[in-house]
Amino acid sequence: MEEREGKAEDWCFVCKDGGDLLLCDNRNCSKVYHLECVGYDRETTSQIEDDWTCECHSCSSCKGASEVHCFCCPTSFCKNCIKSVKFVHLRANKGLCTDCWTLVRLAEQLSVSEYKSVDFEDRDTHECLFKEYWEIVKKEEGLRRGDLVAVEEPYSSKGRRHMRGTTPTRVVKTLQDRDTKSNTFKLITSWGSKPLIEFLTSIGVDITTQLSQCDVSSIILKYVQERDLIHPIKKMKIICDRNLHLIFKKNTIPLNQINALLGPHFSHGNDTQRTNNEKKRCLESDPQNGDAKHQKTLSCSQEKSPNDKAYFASIVAHNMKLVYLRKSLVEDLLEQPESFEDKVVGSFVKVMETESREIRSKGKISQQLLQVTAVKKMSSTDGSSIGLNVWTLPDIQISMLSDSDITEEDCQDLREKMAKGLFQRPTVEEIEKKARILHQDIRKDWMKRELVKLQNLIDRANEKGRRSERYTNL
Repeated sequence: MEEREGKAEDWCFVCKDGGDLLLCDNRNCSKVYHLECVGYDRETTSQIEDDWTCECHSCSSCKGASEVHCFCCPTSFCKNCIKSVKFVHLRANKGLCTDCWTLVRLAEQLSVSEYKSVDFEDRDTHECLFKEYWEIVKKEEGLRRGDLVAVEEPYSSKGRRHMRGTTPTRVVKTLQDRDTKSNTFKLITSWGSKPLIEFLTSIGVDITTQLSQCDVSSIILKYVQERDLIHPIKKMKIICDRNLHLIFKKNTIPLNQINALLGPHFSHGNDTQRTNNEKKRCLESDPQNGDAKHQKTLSCSQEKSPNDKAYFASIVAHNMKLVYLRKSLVEDLLEQPESFEDKVVGSFVKVMETESREIRSKGKISQQLLQVTAVKKMSSTDGSSIGLNVWTLPDIQISMLSDSDITEEDCQDLREKMAKGLFQRPTVEEIEKKARILHQDIRKDWMKRELVKLQNLIDRANEKGRRSERYTNL
């Protein structure tokens, strides 16, 4: 009995408050209750049966044995009754009833409340205690906001309007649209809107100097990756946590629409939006065009001026070679630990034989050109080693990198992924900045490889007795 009491919860399963609590006698149950919450009072405690069990173990509809339970209240159903009721399944035999689902959606900001009295910050309210209990459940069950968003969309289409305490999707959208249209420019502070500035400040970004729309887009993409906010089912969408929800006013947004949706948050929003439309029309250099292969300046489009650093860079071999690191060069850079991360993060590498289906190129290419997003230490048999994070592929070992040249096929594969929204497309400014940092190292690596090639040619000429060929090489 003492062992069971040690595993008992600290909060009443009905009102979520503490105090003198009654433990359910089911040996597998850890739920506790106030006497008042289960229909008893102090004067009628003698009426409680010796083997009293709570309502979690009986179906709320037919009173038979229950098999599916609500995470946050005693509501339960048998396998037959569950088919005819609204219930959000989050685990095999657990989930949320309609009342608890309503409160969870409000607590997680998946919905807008109709009632001004709902307060999740005042500990004297049931909503606040419920939210605290829900946080405990989330931690114990390993639930994330993404799990809720994943079930939110299909559940909404089955009749969310009939759920008590929620606002119809149409009304929510209308309120959001009206709020966005009326306040977009009223909230502009300095160079960005108040929600955007608050978001950047909260994650430690310096806002004293103006950031471009592309810079903020890259910051948000990094934020999404660090917090694992990619939709668990729809990989081309991201889940907006509380911080992102303040900016975008949506639960999910397309991965490739981040830059466009940031437009209203910048001063001169109309000009910014027009610039975004121009960026979308920015054409790739034609791989079939021979002139593109011999450009000597960083290209962004044949129709636009290269002086506009905010334009997206064309994904062609010429541009990518400026920021491409071979395996041998990455190994050489390891000898410069103080500058290794600054040089490698933002560069491009070729990863061999990845298992990721989302970014695999239908078997045509066994190596993928990808951008490095982070550097991390990885455990190994000989102590510790350095690993790389690339888009959607964490823990890439340096041994998995390729030493081969960049081909137009690599660039075409990368362009297709960016068109699908799987990767953020770099700007001219980003490529130029990284190219300046890597220029000397790439040049030295090229010279070293050329000297090796030359020595091989000389050795081959010596072996075959071709004296004239040897002198030509020298």
